[in-house]
Amino acid sequence: QLPDGSLAGDFGEQAGGGSLSGRGLEDLLLVAEEMGRLVAPGPLVPANVVAGALSTDGTPAQRERFLPGILSGEHVPGWSARVQAEVVADGDDHFVLHGRAMPVEAGDRAHALLVTASGRTGPTQFLVPVDADGITVTPLAGTDLVRRFARIDLDGVRVERSAVLGEVGGAGPALARQRSIALVLRSAETTGAMARVLEMTIDYLGDRYAAGRPLSSYQVLKHYLADMKLWLEASCGVTALAARAVHDQTDEAEADHQIGDLERQVRRVQARLQGRRLERHVAQRVRDGVPALVQQR
Repeated sequence: QLPDGSLAGDFGEQAGGGSLSGRGLEDLLLVAEEMGRLVAPGPLVPANVVAGALSTDGTPAQRERFLPGILSGEHVPGWSARVQAEVVADGDDHFVLHGRAMPVEAGDRAHALLVTASGRTGPTQFLVPVDADGITVTPLAGTDLVRRFARIDLDGVRVERSAVLGEVGGAGPALARQRSIALVLRSAETTGAMARVLEMTIDYLGDRYAAGRPLSSYQVLKHYLADMKLWLEASCGVTALAARAVHDQTDEAEADHQIGDLERQVRRVQARLQGRRLERHVAQRVRDGVPALVQQR
């Protein structure tokens, strides 16, 4: 278990995770889709990204310090794909961080932040307690009522070498994998929300009548529904393929190709389902009946 009912799947049993199938990320898609359908709260992405990073690159001391709190739900980790930070060595055993991470999901509740900072030897990842000196957390406003974000500024944050996750200057592949995991989970959430929108649209067409017939019986609307179902299933398939590529650590070029296809497909389908849900004389009524939270997600 992870915060707010999320699932720990994409790391090994020895670290407290695991899954029934042995393919944690693919199993986690089921949870992400349901969270999207229900517009459920909970930092699913940062919790699994940080827990997975600890399992893969963390030292035994780091795992012992951070993983139990993440797994129990007592501690919320922070992570963002958009980080502008620099690191400067301060002697042999310390580093000084300057920069900003934004947006950080659940950043106002985070206990530790996984931050990637650029340096002379390359990018390095640090796991930094949010209550460290020099860290400022600023909550951000947003339209999503169940998901909160924050800006975290680092101004001369001094950390020990024990805060380094992985190798100094060698965080490039780890960051790429973390971004891929985050994109796969976000796409699964979006696919779940789109599936719910389609279900509500079909229900609406079955309940509303025109000229004595349910709207769902009209041929043109049947064609629209068939197209939308096809687009939705394509999104599910591409998401699953991308998750498999990430889990299997496929060749980097092939994995990037799968992730690129996933991003383009989900965005295209989202735009189609949102903008062309039905013919114009029906679309507005259906849109009015879909909860705002589902449309935002």
